[in-house]
This record gives sequence, structure tokens and C-alpha cells, in this order.
Amino acid sequence: MALAITAALASLSAPVAAQEQAPAADRPAGSAPVSLASQWRVALHYGADAPLEQLRAFDVVVVEPSHGQDPLAYIKDSAGHSQLYAYVSVGEVRDSTPGDSPIPASMLVGTNRVWHSKVIDTAHPDWPSALLDRLIAPLWARGFRGFFLDTLDAWQTLPGDDSIREQRRQGLIRAIRLIKQRYPGAQLIANRGFEILDEVAPMLEAVAAESMYGRWNQTSGRYERVPDQDRQWLLARFAHVRSLGLRTLAIDYAPETDRAGQREIAERILAHGITPYVSNGALNTIGTGVVQLQPRTVLLVHDRPAGVQDQQLVAHRLVTMPLQYLGYQVQRLDMTAHPALPASLRDRYAGIVAVFQESLPAQAAQSWLELLGRARADGLPIAVLNDLGTPAGRGIAEILDLKRPARPVGSPLALAAGASSLKGFETEVLPARPPTTITAGEGAQTGIRMRDRLGQFIDTVAWTDWGGFALAPHAWRAYDMGENWVIDPIAFLARALSAGGLPFAPDVTTENGRRLLLVHVDGDGFASRAELPGAPFAAGVMLDEFINRYRVPHTVSVIEGEIGPSGLYPELSPALEGIARSIFALDHVEIATHSYSHPFFWRAAAHISANGNEPPAPGMTTDAYDRKAPHLPIPGYRFSLAREITGSADYINRRLAPEGKRVRMMLWTGDCNPPAEAVALADQAGLLNMNGGDTTITQRAPSLGRVAPISIRRGGRLQVLAPNQNENVYTNDWTGPFYGYERVIETFELTERPRRLKPINVYFHTYSATRPASIAALHRVYRYALAQPTFPVFGSDYAAKVRDFESMTVGRVLAADGEPPDAITWEIRGNGQLRTLRIANDLLARIDWQASPGIAGYWRGSDGTYLHLGGSQARLRLLSKANQAQAPPLLAWSDARIDSLQRDPRSLQFRLKAGNKAHIALRHQAHCQVAIGGKAILARRQATDDGPSQVPIYTYGIPRDAARSGTLVSVHC
Repeated sequence: MALAITAALASLSAPVAAQEQAPAADRPAGSAPVSLASQWRVALHYGADAPLEQLRAFDVVVVEPSHGQDPLAYIKDSAGHSQLYAYVSVGEVRDSTPGDSPIPASMLVGTNRVWHSKVIDTAHPDWPSALLDRLIAPLWARGFRGFFLDTLDAWQTLPGDDSIREQRRQGLIRAIRLIKQRYPGAQLIANRGFEILDEVAPMLEAVAAESMYGRWNQTSGRYERVPDQDRQWLLARFAHVRSLGLRTLAIDYAPETDRAGQREIAERILAHGITPYVSNGALNTIGTGVVQLQPRTVLLVHDRPAGVQDQQLVAHRLVTMPLQYLGYQVQRLDMTAHPALPASLRDRYAGIVAVFQESLPAQAAQSWLELLGRARADGLPIAVLNDLGTPAGRGIAEILDLKRPARPVGSPLALAAGASSLKGFETEVLPARPPTTITAGEGAQTGIRMRDRLGQFIDTVAWTDWGGFALAPHAWRAYDMGENWVIDPIAFLARALSAGGLPFAPDVTTENGRRLLLVHVDGDGFASRAELPGAPFAAGVMLDEFINRYRVPHTVSVIEGEIGPSGLYPELSPALEGIARSIFALDHVEIATHSYSHPFFWRAAAHISANGNEPPAPGMTTDAYDRKAPHLPIPGYRFSLAREITGSADYINRRLAPEGKRVRMMLWTGDCNPPAEAVALADQAGLLNMNGGDTTITQRAPSLGRVAPISIRRGGRLQVLAPNQNENVYTNDWTGPFYGYERVIETFELTERPRRLKPINVYFHTYSATRPASIAALHRVYRYALAQPTFPVFGSDYAAKVRDFESMTVGRVLAADGEPPDAITWEIRGNGQLRTLRIANDLLARIDWQASPGIAGYWRGSDGTYLHLGGSQARLRLLSKANQAQAPPLLAWSDARIDSLQRDPRSLQFRLKAGNKAHIALRHQAHCQVAIGGKAILARRQATDDGPSQVPIYTYGIPRDAARSGTLVSVHC
């Protein structure tokens, strides 16, 4: 991680000093330093596949509404930080407009041959109402509340005398006034329209204009520099706009691959006090505004052996978790499925990681080479694992600057002395003959190099100027319990992707420095009898032995078909439902459904329901058909995804949940391999989902390959994977030993050190309360978990963090007047659920705390420093050397959530809320005054500082009632 961070800072800090400010000649006389905190963030993206999750880094995103975006869902998903504006062409109608033209042909009086559009006669008496009824009203009904009004000056290209020109100008004025009359809440941005500005200014939010420094010539298809006289004219127009109290937006153009050039132009525009946005000529890539988006998505390219499902892919099992640990979102691309290649790369991907189990078929190999060539041309970091995907022939050798041995490789092979710097990570490095024999190009640093008997070199692991490769047999090695890594995959990928890396990683394992603790229960065995005196129901034993005893958040589910009156045991239903009501009434229990019939094989059940016992679809597991038992045998039931998910949740809400409490989660059952339609149903019902994943790392099998990713995509929908596995795995499918679940403690320990990879997740079925050995084991697990310094959360809280991880945006703030030339400032935006950034320990001293609002403090862990976010937005400024200023009071750790964060050089204030008694630790000097709930509090004890500032740490306890009501904590120095 440190390697990636250092390289990223080095690559990004170099141009800052040179591009910090626009030349003095370009800056308006007497202009004040630009305040970045108050700058408006605007982006324009007209592409059909606009990456809306990434574009949330901007306050306003102008989109082409014909692509079907949902503006209401967007603003909700972005926690209100970003909203979509609809592009509306006011003065022209494009020939490519689908269907009938929105404007009657009688109003079209000219042609714009450059843009292939028809020009509207704005003097037509019916045109204002046509604009409103046919364009604005449908967009308003869809939820758009902002509109980008383009082509306002198209009428000037039409012939006519002064009288008709004035009529056309007045028509525009009437149209804009009519929009605001009918929709007073509409936010309007005018693109130019300087000729009508004085009359319509009260109706506008902002005025935009194109081409201040860089422009796009549509006729020649080239980017050009704007002449000085044109820029000066535009600056004068913008000065008039500002005098009217309106915002200004300059839209400029530069190639999408020239991120440095885009940044330079944007900084020059910003130096004038004008909001910039610089993108490509088609405005269909992510450009540069007040922030330059730092892509977090890695394109994970892979093959797919026949019959292998998504969760079984090596790319998913072995490589996704390391990438997510490094802070990357993962987007898979199956080359064997002949996919359409992404239209753009550099603006939305942090890198490409290729994982092939063998060489690709010819057509797929050709597509892979095309993608690889584009990535190299765009300067995108590339990492290749296990196999190159195509024989090391001329094509890939040229693209990646690889060399092939001049003669056939002769055995035996030996590790090259001094050139093989890597030791085996989970298994030893053996000088075995690789399937691919290559040598890295000039300037590469080898990790593992071998020499044959002829003196020829073969590289299997190397880092290069384009990224790096780790090829068989020195990526991983298969064994009887899975795979062992020869290399450290996290360290290898961090270094290979360093050019596209971040200086921190969003982290879902931790909040306020404490490791998350979640407990969740699958409802299986609710009706089982325990092997205890009186043979009580397992559900009652679970309630008494665990839920009532260990009063931490629990997520508890039931299977309707097991306990409901229409299920397998109608005669037991009254008693079982009574126990469920008692559990669900507890404050520290949230409600989940575990389906209606507990599908064992989700896809097979759906297939059989639709097709009877026809042969399985290609790639579908066949064991469901062999067993003829895809779900519980509930009499008369025909499988239905809706009945399993929304139907079972409705049953719980109607019959079992107390007033004011509803089902929060869908906990997947059986193979936990739901089809995309099932995940979509859960999403549409407002249910978070979890389960699946195979984190079963133990001392017997201590491989990272047994640590699952945090999530998997199902047709674009997100399935959240459980952090750990349940007792069924540790007891050999509940065949014994029944105390086996105590081995999950090994899993907890191995996913804490040397790296914190997972939260602590106590995950079991109700049937764990049936046997004395399993009950004793579960008590041991609870006691271990509660003895650790943790942050207790519900399962839904964890699932929400994973969803936030997938959509969190990071942007690098532009350098501007007043910014230190040696600083890099990052802006983070999420939905407020994920509250931790993990950063390398050596960067802690370089944080400029005064310019890092939204960050409450830090705690040093075994694998880095955890920065605590106080909400959904934050900034992090990193200096080029250690910060010499005295650190302000900061939060060291807390086991409860904080909100309403306020911090300045001498004070810290936040609200702290928890369901039980809470604890906090604060970093502050001895003379500082601390108040909790408005009452001055003395320090309880002093702890050893773990950071470079050497500021003492004081701990405080918060009573239960104060924590539950959200008490105010303040420090003043």
C-alpha cells in the first residue's frame, strides 16, 4: 500500500507547482484568491452510459435525458449532494432526435449543417408554449428540477431584418419567463444567451459559455487553442454576468486522455473566479471541473472455463478481495463472452487487471489485444496475473515490451541469483518451467527471474513502466484445499497499479478506529428441539442463551415456511411465532427474512419452476436436479422469487414485527447464488441484502484465497457477501464436531493481522442452539468477540457501508490562488455510511488538519492509519513533508457513531449516539476543557499516543441514556 501511495503522490505532485496558477496576464486585475470550499462543481456528460455513480463528485451533472436517467433516484443515492440537470436544446432540434420531433415542423426554418440540426423560429407565437409543453413538462414529470438551456443563440444564424431578429429575441425571453412562471422551482443554466441576459437574469441560476482556453472544432474534428481576443471578449461577458449576481460556468475542451492538459485549462479558468469544466469534444467522458475525479474502478478482465459461475471464477475468488482492500471498485469483463469493449478508459478506470486461467480463443484474444493496446496508449496501469491470455507472440510482446528467448528454453531452470527478490508468500518459490517464457523489457524490476541451462533469462514476476505481471507458476499454486499465493497479491497489485492509485482506501471493516462487530442469524432450525431438559425449541434457547445475554446488535431472520401457518409445521406455528415476536420486540434486534421456502439452489429453483425438470441451462450446477430438492418441500407451493423475498417480508411485517418496526434485510439462503432478478426484487422492496462469500481462512488453511470479497455484482445489482462463514462450514455441514464453530476465532484473528481484512462477524443458524457442544462453542465465540475493541453494528449497517464503498467518489481539488504549491487536496463524497479511510502510517504526519474538514481524527492500526469521517463529505490535504503546525483536538477512537462534526484549530465538537453505553478517546492537550452533554468532564485516564504529534489521549465514558439521545461532545483548547 505504501508503495502505491508514494508513487501516486510523486506522480501527482510534480505538475502542481508548475500549474498552480494561471499566468498573471490571464487573471482579472484585483481578483481575490479563489475559495475552493464555496466553488460550484458542475459536470456535463451526454453519453448513453454516463457513469452516474462516479459523477456524484459534482454538485450538478447535466445529462442528455433521452438516455432514461432517473433524477429522483440519483439525488437520493447521492445523499442530496448531487443532482441531474436535463440538457434542453432551445434553439435547435437535432436530426437524430428519436421519434417525432418535439417541435412542430412549421417552427423549423433553418439548418445547422455543422451539428446536423434544424433551427427553430423563436418568433413563432406558439413556440414558447411548445417548448414548455413538449420539452420541459415531460422532463419535470420525470423528476428533473434543473435544466441546461442550450442553443440560445441559434436564431442569430437565420436571415432577417432587425425587426424579425428582435421578434426572435423576444420569443426567447417569453419562453424562459414562461418556464419560471409554471415551474418557479426550476433551476436554469443558460448556455450563452448574452443578448437576452439583462431581461432574463432574475430567472437564471447561472450562465455558461464554451471555449475560454481550449475549444473543439466540429468541422475539422480537432482541438484548438482559443485566440486571446476571443477569451478577453468572453471574460468581459462573464464579468457582466457576475454583476447580475449569477454564477458563471466555462466549458472548455481537451482530449480525454490528456488529464494534465484538462487540469491546466481548468486551473486557468478557476483563477478567474469562474467554475470550469473541461471535457472531450463529444462531452461523453468524465472531464475535469473544480475537482478532477480520481477513478476508483478497476476493470477486471478474465476468462470463464465452461460451467463456472461468477462466484467460482478465479478472478472473483482470488483477485477481487485484494483489489477491494486497496480501495478499488471492481468491474468484471468476461473476454470469452465477446463483450463490447468500454468506449472510454482513462476517464473512468484506475487500471486494468487481467486474470486468465489459460490462453483465450482467437476472437477473444484479438479483443484482448485491442483493449490492451488502447490501455497502453491511454497510459492506464495494467497488471496481468497467471497467463497473458494469448501466446507470447508478436502482438502482445510489442504492446507490453516483452522479449522472447532466442532459443528453446533448456532445462533445468534455476532462480537467477540477485534477480529474484521475492520470497514465497504462502508457498515457496520453485524454479518450475513456466507455460509462458518471456523477459520483461528495459527498465523493469524483476521479482522472480529464472535462468535456463543455456543462460537465457525467463521472468515470471516483474514491475514495468506500464504496471506489472505475475505469471504461472509464480502467481499462485493450487493444492488440495484451494490455492496458495506465491506472491503477496495485495503488495503486487498496489505496486503495479500505483500510477492510478489513491493515497488512501475507503474501508468497510472499521468505524472510528474500532473493528466492526456484527451478529446475524439465519433462521434455519427455528422449529428444532434442543438436546436439553424438556426439549425446548432451539429458537427459545437462542433467545435465552445468546440474544438476551449478549446485548449487542443482532440481525435475526426467520423462514416463513418453517414457522408460518402455511408452512411445514402449522401445528407448531403459534408457539414459534410467539418466540419470533419476543425476539423481534427487542431494541437490539433488527428483523430480516430468510425467505419463504429456503431455496437451496436459487437458480435451479427458478429454472425448475419455469421449465419443469428440463435439463439445466448451460453453466448451471446440476446437483439440484440430482437431488430434486431445490427448496423446502412445502405442500402445494410453486416457487416464486416474489413469494420468497417480498412475500416473506410482508408476512413478517404483518404477523411478527412490533409496531413501527419492519424487515430491514434479505439474508440469502442455500447456495447464496441468487439471480439478478432476485437481488433486484430485494432492492425494489427497500431491503438490504447479505450472505454468500466463503471467508474460511484458518490456521490449517491460512491463505488469502479463503478470504472472500465484500460483494459481487448480479446483473448490475449488488449482492453484499457475509464477512465470515457460519457454523455449518466449521462443523462439516453439521455432521460434527459440533463444537467446530469455535475455530471461527482463528478466522477473526487471521483477518485482523497482519492486515484487517474483515469485521468480526458472529454468524450462525438457529440450530446452533440445539446441541450442548455447539452452544458451548457459540458462547466461546461471543466472549472472544466481546473482549475485543469493537464497534457494534447491525447487519444492515454493514451492508450499507458496502453499498457506500461501491459508490464513494474521490476527486483531486484543483490548485488555485492561496493553495500551498506542495499540497494535494482530495475531496471524498459518499452517502454517509462508510466512515473510514485507511492511509499509510508514513503519510499521517503530512496531513494538514486545518484544511481537512470532515475528518474527526485517526487511530493507527496494524496495516495503516484509520481516518475517521464525520459524515458524507470530507477533504484531506496532504503536504509534501511533515506538517509542523500543532495538531488540533481530534478523536482517537469511539465505539459509537459521531455526527454533526465541527472542528477548528482549537476546538472539536460532535454528537455521539449509540444504543448502549459508549466510550470515546480524545487527543488533546492537558489544558483543554472537555464537556459532554453540556457538563464539564475530567479526564478518566491518559493513554499512550500512537501518532507523530505526541498529543496525550484521554478516555471518557458516556452513560447509556446520554448515548441513546445523542449527546454533544466538545473540546476547547
